[in-house]
Amino acid sequence: FGTMEGSTLGTPGYMAPEQARGELLRLGPATDVWSLGAILYEILTWQKAFDAPSVLALLEVAARSRPLDPRERSPELRVPEELAEICLQAMSPEPLARFSTAGELAEAVRSFLEGTKLRQRASLLVRESERQWKRWQELEGESKVLADGIRQLEASIEPWAPLGEKAALLRER
Repeated sequence: FGTMEGSTLGTPGYMAPEQARGELLRLGPATDVWSLGAILYEILTWQKAFDAPSVLALLEVAARSRPLDPRERSPELRVPEELAEICLQAMSPEPLARFSTAGELAEAVRSFLEGTKLRQRASLLVRESERQWKRWQELEGESKVLADGIRQLEASIEPWAPLGEKAALLRER
């Protein structure tokens, strides 16, 4: 992250706060989770989590700041709430508040993606059921009209009428 051309994972913008502060004894899997969260942030927002005019300023920002919520940073991209929360948890300033491993972060993203597929499938099923319900209502209305027509025919033909006069009634049943 940062404003330098050719940013890489070694730049301060990808460093967890404890790493940017030089707290080497606090480095561990949670530090890597923060860096992965920073990559996820950039994917979600199309922007770096932090910008600064110099490497030193970027180190300070990385050491002391919390990234802006991805939904606020890039509202036009409509970042899903659940995915934004996963990203923010991964980038928490406090290592113990982050996912404890990269695998745990990956599982959270995987679960989100699977849930998205399920929600899309459910949405399709709901739309199809709404279409079927509307069609059922149309057919129910037609059925009532036809039943009324049959009742009218029955009422208009005397039971003792010749079979030829009852032909229309017999065809409707």
